[in-house]
Amino acid sequence: MGILSSGCQSVGARTLQPHVLEADHAHRQNGRPQVSRISISLPRELLADLDGMVGKRGFDSRSQAVNDMVHRGLMEHSISLE
Repeated sequence: MGILSSGCQSVGARTLQPHVLEADHAHRQNGRPQVSRISISLPRELLADLDGMVGKRGFDSRSQAVNDMVHRGLMEHSISLE
């Protein structure tokens, strides 16, 4: 998997690439990366905060916001292992 570079974001002394991942051709369907669905349970207050963030940051959906947060968390974790 590679990361498309259409902008960067700084985290501490490191620079993170944007959250858009490029899957290889075998993992694409109709030109889009295949996705897996998961289910999560959140307290109502946390869900309300998530919905507020979705609106303020301009995400199209909760899924897009959660995808972005998971990606950023995994990138930070990867950097911390170096």
